Amino acid sequence: MKKILVPTDFSDLSVAACHFCTRLLEDQCELHLLHVVPESVILDEAGNYVSDVEVDRGRKSLEEFVTEHQIEAIQDVQYGEFDDMIKQYVSQHQIDLIVMGTHGAKGLKEVFLGSHAEKIVRHSKVPVITLKEELPEHGIRNILLVSDFDKDRYADISAVSWLKEQLGGQLQLLSINVSKDEDYEYYINVKMERFCKNHNLGDDVVIHIFTYPSIKEGIIKFAKEHEIDMVAIGTHGRTGIERWLQGSVAEKMVNHIPLPVMTFKIAD
Repeated sequence: MKKILVPTDFSDLSVAACHFCTRLLEDQCELHLLHVVPESVILDEAGNYVSDVEVDRGRKSLEEFVTEHQIEAIQDVQYGEFDDMIKQYVSQHQIDLIVMGTHGAKGLKEVFLGSHAEKIVRHSKVPVITLKEELPEHGIRNILLVSDFDKDRYADISAVSWLKEQLGGQLQLLSINVSKDEDYEYYINVKMERFCKNHNLGDDVVIHIFTYPSIKEGIIKFAKEHEIDMVAIGTHGRTGIERWLQGSVAEKMVNHIPLPVMTFKIAD
């Protein structure tokens, strides 16, 4: 994880994302700040394309943002669709991790549009960390990795392991039991122990099985009760009708849980 991208709109959440990188990752990585100017074909009163004016204004605002918050980073301003520009920048600059603020999305907006962060999470080939607020003073002490520990048992969780080492936190594993099968806990415990062994997670990992009728609500409730500081969860990046029918727990976490969320891609 050498190159980290923070998409910025100069908001407080963008500041929080930068603070996350500079405070917790220190000088370990190369930080990139990208501001995306939305597409426009409108002319101003002088006959100039608004896009040109907005790009110039964006560059000035980015310089002021970096100076005001004393951030050392590679800066860029791009013009186009937000999601496309992020994807393009990640590919061109070989970005390893995206860190971004988000307000999430609820109701009809979540159903039909989703948040920018949700779309990035769905399509990104690199891990994404989303933040809804500044980190607490104690930083990240407890990282909760949520999985079914079955289909995901061979998922690449190197980003989670890297983050744990960087932050010095404890990694905890969680499986939500939504079934009434009496044998569930026995079988999932075996799978979780195998998961730990496959990924060389060591002996300090704590395993939890939490019975709750909803996976999303179960994760939120467990995290609150156990003082979790960050949730890590894989996403299959489903789109179209498959996403409409099955949804994504990872995207729901990005939209609804108040904690930082790290998502990483799982191959189907």
